[in-house]
Amino acid sequence: MKNAKNVQNELVIYPGMNWQPMQVSEYWSDVFVYLVKLQGRQPHVKGISGEVDHIPQKGLVKFEEEPIFYLKEFGGMRLALGKQLMSYCAQDVSATHEVFCVLLEKYFDRFPHPVTFAAMLEMGQCYLPLNQNWERYLQDSQETYENLQDEMKILLMQIANENCLYLHDDLYKDDPWLWDLDWSVEKFRLRKKYYDTLNDSPVIEKNKKDVKTTTEDEEGAGEEELAADLDEEELEEERKLEEVRAKLEKTLEFLPKVNQHMAGYPAWYRDLCPRQSLPEFRNSPSLISSQTRVTPKLLRMTWEGYPLHFIAKHGWGFLVPKDGDWVNNEHETDTSTLDDENNIDTEGTDEGSEDQKQFPVRSLRALLAAREKQQRNKRSSEINEDDQEVDDVTKSMKKKRSNAQSPLYNGRKPCIDVEIAGCWFYKLPHKDGGNANVGNPLAKDFLTKIEDGTLSSEGGLEAEKILEINKVISSWRNSSKRILSQMVVHFNKSDLPPKVTRDRSYDDEGMYGAILPRVITGRYSHQEGCGTNMAYCNKCFGNTLKMFFPSKPDRVGSELKAMVQAPPGYHFVGADVDSQELWIAAILGDSNFVGIHGCTALGWMTLQGNKKDATDMHSVTANTVGISRNHAKVINYARIYGAGKKFARHLLMQFNDSLSSNEAWEKAEGIFATTKGEIKYHLLPEGEKLCSLPEVQTLPEIEDEEWVSGEELNKISSWLSQKLQKDDSLDGANLPTEVMMASKDSKFTNILKSLTDKQAWFNGSESHMFNQLEAIANSPEPRTPVLGCRISRALEPQAVNNEFLTSRVNWVVQSSAVDYLHLLLVSTKWLFDLYKIDGRFSISIHDEVRYLVKSEDRYKAALALQIANLLTRCMFAYKLGMNDLPQSVAFFSAMDIDKVLRKEVEMDCVTPSNPHGLERGYNIPKGEALNIHELLERINRGEGATVSKENAQPKVGVK
Repeated sequence: MKNAKNVQNELVIYPGMNWQPMQVSEYWSDVFVYLVKLQGRQPHVKGISGEVDHIPQKGLVKFEEEPIFYLKEFGGMRLALGKQLMSYCAQDVSATHEVFCVLLEKYFDRFPHPVTFAAMLEMGQCYLPLNQNWERYLQDSQETYENLQDEMKILLMQIANENCLYLHDDLYKDDPWLWDLDWSVEKFRLRKKYYDTLNDSPVIEKNKKDVKTTTEDEEGAGEEELAADLDEEELEEERKLEEVRAKLEKTLEFLPKVNQHMAGYPAWYRDLCPRQSLPEFRNSPSLISSQTRVTPKLLRMTWEGYPLHFIAKHGWGFLVPKDGDWVNNEHETDTSTLDDENNIDTEGTDEGSEDQKQFPVRSLRALLAAREKQQRNKRSSEINEDDQEVDDVTKSMKKKRSNAQSPLYNGRKPCIDVEIAGCWFYKLPHKDGGNANVGNPLAKDFLTKIEDGTLSSEGGLEAEKILEINKVISSWRNSSKRILSQMVVHFNKSDLPPKVTRDRSYDDEGMYGAILPRVITGRYSHQEGCGTNMAYCNKCFGNTLKMFFPSKPDRVGSELKAMVQAPPGYHFVGADVDSQELWIAAILGDSNFVGIHGCTALGWMTLQGNKKDATDMHSVTANTVGISRNHAKVINYARIYGAGKKFARHLLMQFNDSLSSNEAWEKAEGIFATTKGEIKYHLLPEGEKLCSLPEVQTLPEIEDEEWVSGEELNKISSWLSQKLQKDDSLDGANLPTEVMMASKDSKFTNILKSLTDKQAWFNGSESHMFNQLEAIANSPEPRTPVLGCRISRALEPQAVNNEFLTSRVNWVVQSSAVDYLHLLLVSTKWLFDLYKIDGRFSISIHDEVRYLVKSEDRYKAALALQIANLLTRCMFAYKLGMNDLPQSVAFFSAMDIDKVLRKEVEMDCVTPSNPHGLERGYNIPKGEALNIHELLERINRGEGATVSKENAQPKVGVK
């Protein structure tokens, strides 16, 4: 049982969560906080019906901290701890059964609609069929990955060898990347006897005599043996070789007993070379990879043209010269100024030490000046002689130099505790915010920055090739372990249904099997909420679903999804729900306004908006604040899920690193002012009386006596506070004592509580939608509007009061989307049974649903899904008080009928590991994408039937 004092420190804080410390009540911590593990749940639920309370610990199963589940080997016999293990397992099953009995009753109480439970059972039957192409895919992906990895390794070793040469003449001191590496060299050590020879000791004389005697004897023997075959010239050459060999053998006694590791090489290079004792020793920097700390420096990586630098306290960042005007002073830099900058006192900083390395400011300035001149010449050759365009280029260059002159670089402040001569150190932007450190600029989070040129390299073609290979292998490197760990079951021919074995495409020598998906129904991941807080929803979640990632032509193994292939005689039938959460949010807003579809601005854009005409919601948001549509789409969904202005600013700065914090905040405020609107507070009768006073009505901008904005309330409270300080009475208002006391206190929060009872949004395109979402989230028992599913007890208002509103708003949208999925699955199952369609549920990923259907029934199954979608949308409209449904949202825009799983039926999934694509490489044709009208035509023509081996008739040629 957790202590309430420790609960606050153990709460998980997710990105984008505006969390403030709150006083955790004993009731909340005792009732709602316990481990997910069985030993954490059992004390709370065993034998308890109704609300969960404390129960005595007597009689509970005692769980071992580290139960033993292994076999001992002794004398060639395997002895199992049978009694102990069986007893543990039996008690575990018994405890699980007791917990399940209690939780199941509570489940039906909180999720009363039978559709919820039926859909969860359906989602628990995921099925992903495979064939021999799965093993081929794994082999091709792994081989391609290893080949590219080896190529990258060779290039990295080559670059490391080239940079090692900078040790000569101390060239590294003038390099903006290599200057702070550890260039210390370990000298070659010999035994003391060697140094005696340098002082003409008797040892050397003895060695000379021994060498002379030995060589004379060996020469005599050699002459007798080689005289018959060797001429005089060859004999002389052989004598010299023997003499050298003899001298070398005599020097062996000078070597130390323990061989030195890479003596004569710099320390950073020695760290990349394995020790001689290791089997893979190749006397080369074979330990280098894209993960090693020194790699970005060896590649000479830059951020917007500035060299990267690593500080242990701040992670990776980049260095910007303090004097930004390096173009005009390229060859006229004052050396005295540089000397002063190079001798900055760094005592007490990260960079300060007795052997302080000096940063080569002059080299960096020269590099930046040369690059900017090159860019200026390139621009001048590309643009016309238009003065306006020339002025734009000039202004752009001046702005870049002004950024370097100012401590603020694109809104980011330098790290003031890092002092490097003549430079500011700025941290690289991290996806989790400015306080997080970047550990590796070659990680997957920076691949987009490499693609758009923000993160680049000055290391030449080899370095650019390394960055390209690192991008190509990133997906497989990050996902291969999860993919290879999937549970694959192989079927014998006797295990397959006759429909499969009788199909003409069945291969007797082929492999047929399936993945046993590791999915958990009734769970929700915060990652699907665009960074907003976690909320519990009945979604399908698990390790298997995580492995599917989009197919891209420059990612190894990204054709993974298409390797899930239907067996002979079957097809995949499914669709993506069009803007599911967006439509749900819009219809909630419409029902809260007039109760007509499209009566709000959001509802109208959802029904009639067109991406081509830029009238859809995402295009409108993009045009409002001047961002791309894709970025606007992410921000829009984040707002619908409950994210605020701070998270929107964070996203904007993440999308565009050149935006300052103030610029991003202005754009975020513009988005929220246009969409969410302005918040206003509803006045209590006492507040209405106050606003009816003539003196209050004369205040500027006080227009409404029922709803007031925060600014208006501030003016009223200010006037009231001043009035009461002069006179304790207030004629005509008859305010209660608590209101008078709050007004004297002049604290806005106190006056807000005493004069208002609720808040709402006004004058925004989505105001009605947010008002409805917050009304549901703040209700005493928050429930989804369609199936009536209740929120987790830990987030109900009685437990958290007004806290975690973002999580509860997120839950309304996400859980309503889950209700949509549950209704769709159950309706489809009912239609399959009703019309005897041979098909089963395969998988559901986000808003995508797929069924495995007999080929003859594929069009009927597609129509059943269309009807199920129509019934689901009608159910939503009916539950929200609407008795009609627009045709534009009644059906799926397209039904995908395919032999494999893929995002689009026409995708050929060409990747580095699948260069020939699916059609040429795997002989898999493109699928079909049919709208409702095309689907009805196919069914009316009776298409879809396939011919089995038994019924196949030979074709008759025409004479």
